[in-house]
Amino acid sequence: MINRHHFKSLDELDVFWSLTENGETVQGGRLRLDTPPREEEVVEIPYELPAGATDCEYHLLLRFCLSEDMQWASRGHEVAWEQFELSCVPGVKPQARLSAVGADNPAPSPGGEGINGVDLNVEEAGELLAVTGDGFTYHFNRATGLLESGTWGQRPLIVAGPRFNAWRAPLANELDSWPVYRTEMGMTREGMGLGLANGWRSLGLDNLNHRLNSFSLTEQTGDRVKITAETSVHAHNYRSGFAVRYCYTVEQTGLVKLTLKTIPAGNMTHWLPRIGLKMQLPRKYRALEWFGRGPHENYPDRKSGARVGRYTSTVEEEYQPYLIPQDYGNKTDVRWVALTADDGNGLYVTGDELLQFSAHHFSTDNLSRAGYTFQLEEDEAITLNIDHRVSGVGGTSISTLNQYRVLPRVYEFTVYLFPLSFGVRGPDGCGELG
Repeated sequence: MINRHHFKSLDELDVFWSLTENGETVQGGRLRLDTPPREEEVVEIPYELPAGATDCEYHLLLRFCLSEDMQWASRGHEVAWEQFELSCVPGVKPQARLSAVGADNPAPSPGGEGINGVDLNVEEAGELLAVTGDGFTYHFNRATGLLESGTWGQRPLIVAGPRFNAWRAPLANELDSWPVYRTEMGMTREGMGLGLANGWRSLGLDNLNHRLNSFSLTEQTGDRVKITAETSVHAHNYRSGFAVRYCYTVEQTGLVKLTLKTIPAGNMTHWLPRIGLKMQLPRKYRALEWFGRGPHENYPDRKSGARVGRYTSTVEEEYQPYLIPQDYGNKTDVRWVALTADDGNGLYVTGDELLQFSAHHFSTDNLSRAGYTFQLEEDEAITLNIDHRVSGVGGTSISTLNQYRVLPRVYEFTVYLFPLSFGVRGPDGCGELG
């Protein structure tokens, strides 16, 4: 411990430590420090890692708080904190996070009876291909290649399925003309504004169209169905776009595994706002719970002040009333996120890698077009962004630094979608009601 104060020792601070397991505190205590000014000492923290817990992720948190009232703050005010990831324990893999919903331990059906070897059924109805299991149905559109909707226990689960997305409602920094003097986007167009977002709008990222190249049912068994869709996602001028491949796997438990590969093609700006998926959920799925950085919004270049932990919120509480409507509420380094209704039903999302997510009760188009907050209108569905990469926010006069930009290159990532039911303990305990 290094005391950088010139005249004060550290005895005026109470130091608290805590050990978290998958975001939940399992151990904790208090340290007594009396490090003289401008000196250092070795401090031993008496935590113990549980033996054999290879499927758990551990963090050590130190909090430095005032030990007595001051003129400028009350006793207990947090002056500083630091969090350490204990690298001696492997990070949790998605297989471990999904152990509760795997083939060896199937999730209960909406009726609460459990899945007892009910085979998946595949039916064609016009443009739709329906995959039905014990209490759930997913509809795939054979004309677009997208997962169009889903139901769980005869209740809507997905209003509009995940589709490739590279656009976000421009941030105020991306609408301002200052960063343009230091940054070349590689593409601009008259009438699209003076900021960085000019390049993305010129490219057509705000109005991408999906065109299906091929749709195939590659595997069909009683416990698994695999579907592959090759699509071309292009802008209005057809000179820019992405080749996108969707690989869906529907499990007997209701789990949907989606692997997406995207390849940029044609003219591109030097970097993109994001690479990920956008989907819509019923408005009733307003309760949020996640394991990642929080509780406040954070972006790749604005996350060091957000601790890794397990947090709860609502879609409405996530809204940030910025003077200019824009993207908001992003969360980084997310292990999983769950959105649930008052009755405990909802959707759980995780991935092969750390994700980023945001949930809005305004449409992305509304946030992009509105110049003032009074022009925002709450949507009938919740927009959920599940992202593999998100560009940083940058500054007013200095653009996003290179290491925080999403470059136009090949990306491949996997996400898992799983329904949560009333009274059922989901993966990592989320969604449990009593």
